[in-house]
Amino acid sequence: MAQARHLVHHVADLDSGEVLTFTDDGPLTASTRASRLARLGHVFDGNTVFGGPSYRLTPRRPYQASPEAYLIASHVDGYLADADEITWDPPADLGTTAGLRGLRASFAVSPDRRSVLSVAMSGSAWPGRVGHLRVQAFSGPASVSFPIFDTPSAHTVDVSFVPLGGRPSEGLLTLEAGIRRLTVTAIAFAPQPPIVEAAQP
Repeated sequence: MAQARHLVHHVADLDSGEVLTFTDDGPLTASTRASRLARLGHVFDGNTVFGGPSYRLTPRRPYQASPEAYLIASHVDGYLADADEITWDPPADLGTTAGLRGLRASFAVSPDRRSVLSVAMSGSAWPGRVGHLRVQAFSGPASVSFPIFDTPSAHTVDVSFVPLGGRPSEGLLTLEAGIRRLTVTAIAFAPQPPIVEAAQP
């Protein structure tokens, strides 16, 4: 796939299901990300850490000892720890087998206030199509779906929700039909503004 040329930022409220997508020409800052989350009704100070357990997992460091967290990727087409990349290249006729490809991140202790699950990735859909990436939390029914366009792009995903404080949480990413390639480089979870920076196009 050609190198990503565009930067796309998705924000969502997992509780309401509302999703907003933005295309950026320049670097994405913490304050910009916080202001876009605020459009969903949740105000974050883009420069303040609120405290509590926080996590950052990457292909190079898929396990964190304290607080404990780990990620598991399924049906991958490439796992390059040195490059910090997990890649999927689904067939054009992905169809009903979509749920087999994706990533699960488990977090032993949840923050006790509204938090942000962030994902840094790049990808594209098959020509003339729009693919989708589904994000869920807690292995529950609540989920949101983000568009992946046919132009190679770097994506930052920020999902706001209220976890069950002190209990384990999970973040689930599932590739759906239409995606030609998707590469994940990091996933983060914290009671604070987003902490994963997308790869620049």
